[in-house]
Amino acid sequence: ELFDLNTEQAQQIEVLRGPGTALHSSDALHGVINVISQAPAQEAETQVSAEAGPNDYGRVKLSTSDSQGRYGYRVNVNGASDGGYQHDSGFDQQKMTARLDYQGDLWSSFSLVSASNLNQETAGYVVGTDAYKNDDLRRENANPEAYRDSQSLRWQTHLERDLANDSILMVTPYARYSDMEFLMHFLPGQPVEQNGQTSTGIQTTYRMPVSSELILTQGVDAELTDAYLKQTQATDFSWSMPAGQQYDYEVAAHLLAAFMT
Repeated sequence: ELFDLNTEQAQQIEVLRGPGTALHSSDALHGVINVISQAPAQEAETQVSAEAGPNDYGRVKLSTSDSQGRYGYRVNVNGASDGGYQHDSGFDQQKMTARLDYQGDLWSSFSLVSASNLNQETAGYVVGTDAYKNDDLRRENANPEAYRDSQSLRWQTHLERDLANDSILMVTPYARYSDMEFLMHFLPGQPVEQNGQTSTGIQTTYRMPVSSELILTQGVDAELTDAYLKQTQATDFSWSMPAGQQYDYEVAAHLLAAFMT
């Protein structure tokens, strides 16, 4: 669930193990991986870098940023191509992150738009006793036909305002879109799965100091989601798994959660 995030050009990445706090919304149940975007630069800057490695690997990264008055922006883009360690197991991927910051008299905000595209040739398992010791066999790909294509688009705007008595109000509306198709070569019959979702929501947080040692944090999260999944198999695999459609369903989910800590 992380390959479509622009971790390559993040300011920092936080990894919190175990149940998360309300600071990271009400559904951080098993852990948090928080990818923090780069803030705009105070002065105009443009950075370009290139990487290269074995198996026809290469990546190019571009970042441009500036600030003028109350506004600042940063646009990060990168593209990577990898031939893959095994035959027919490479990928091509492009990512983009655009951020706009605003500092007003009452409200401050930053808006973030991110997009990604992945075209991947996945690989099958290497089988056989001590197969990994065979220099030729360990690079073989038993499923050169396997693939994964995925696209995603995300938007959020974080609004923040200082209130009386050092309290803070934060409101973050957001929207997300994803679409993926991949050949499930690891299953009998090798079905093709298509899945995707469109969601929109809002997170609100109100932080109020109760004393010099205690801060009360409370808020409400709400989200609407429409998702789908389809799975189709091209050929028969025994009488129990005939060719044709195996799954075709949609899910509409409504989330409303309140928290306090």
